[in-house]
Amino acid sequence: MIPDLEKQFDNLYSTFNKQNYPLEDLIVAVRIDSDNYAFALHGNKPEAVTREIFVKQFPLLAKIFAEKSDRNVIVISKPKYALQAIAKDYDILPVLDDLPQIVGLQANLCDGNNTEQILSALEKQDACLLANHAECGNAVLAIGSSLALITATVAIVEKSSQAMVEGELLGGAKPLPLEICDFYRELYLSRYSKMDKSIESLSAADYQRRISDDEMILRQELVEFGNHLVEENLTQGTWGNLSVRLDDQYMLITPSGMAYSRLTPYDMVRVNYHDMTHEGKLAPSVEQGFHAAIYREHEKINGVIHTHSFNCSVFAAANKALTITLPEAAALLGNCSGYCSYAKAGSDELAAGVSTAITDDVWSCIMGNHGMAVCGSSLPDTFERTILMEKAARYHLDQLSLDNN
Repeated sequence: MIPDLEKQFDNLYSTFNKQNYPLEDLIVAVRIDSDNYAFALHGNKPEAVTREIFVKQFPLLAKIFAEKSDRNVIVISKPKYALQAIAKDYDILPVLDDLPQIVGLQANLCDGNNTEQILSALEKQDACLLANHAECGNAVLAIGSSLALITATVAIVEKSSQAMVEGELLGGAKPLPLEICDFYRELYLSRYSKMDKSIESLSAADYQRRISDDEMILRQELVEFGNHLVEENLTQGTWGNLSVRLDDQYMLITPSGMAYSRLTPYDMVRVNYHDMTHEGKLAPSVEQGFHAAIYREHEKINGVIHTHSFNCSVFAAANKALTITLPEAAALLGNCSGYCSYAKAGSDELAAGVSTAITDDVWSCIMGNHGMAVCGSSLPDTFERTILMEKAARYHLDQLSLDNN
């Protein structure tokens, strides 16, 4: 068995626990090489087996591995909203733009006992929903190239399921056009899926100048609060970004395509938010445009956080601003967030939409079919507002659910 395989399984279990996905129904299978496999049931330690034993014990999973030579991990799990979507006979549609990137154009609902239908659903997608499987019942089946990446796949299927199920409370989730989904899927497969492994962290030796103590404090804050986003389940994978105003010319922003757990203070990218030139070897987040526009147009704002959090994403999928009825959130965020219509990540249209939705009185924005952005007077203040924004979304959805029952 691969020496660190047990650690990888433990990391997956830890992530699933944070996201409240039940481990007692979990099946995880890994292809180590063509003749050796490992599997784990119900959150237990992985067992190594030969191919012959694996084929006999898991015939469906063996067929999937045979068809998908570049996918070496399969997970079957039962997160809450995916099960509700299955009960409603839903295919999971691209109501959020990270689904077509990570999963494919949609996650189809399949007869859990129809192997050919499942294989067909996975031909161009990395997940499907199983209905009434003889052994597993209703579940999500996800495939991926690694245990680390597959956690994001399951999370995005669950988040999209939640957006469709709870989006009904807001008039229904709105799918993205097919051409946008095709664009993002191709972009992810050709570029973003490979980025984190190919990017090396920087050190002081990579800079032509001495970084001041004050700037280093801000760089460290970006590292810390980026990891806090993951700890608080406010983002998945490498998604989301954070920035802080450095002075009247520059901002610091997280780099493109690096996992938060890998970031160091030297990886933060200094960007001139007037002419958009940047310092160093690392590319700034693709979303740098709307961060820069906010700093140019709102001098009191000194921090920006963008996430793809679960509850706010329901409003994003429904193309609705968030009415803030949670008292503790309203005291800091006001009575309603801003809203901007969907535009491609990194586009001038998105930068204009977000920066216009942010006003002197409204420092948060639901971004249609995408996520949310929150601003603050400092990065700690921005993070506090981000936490409250997600709590306010949950509170409002719960209120709507009670009103409907």
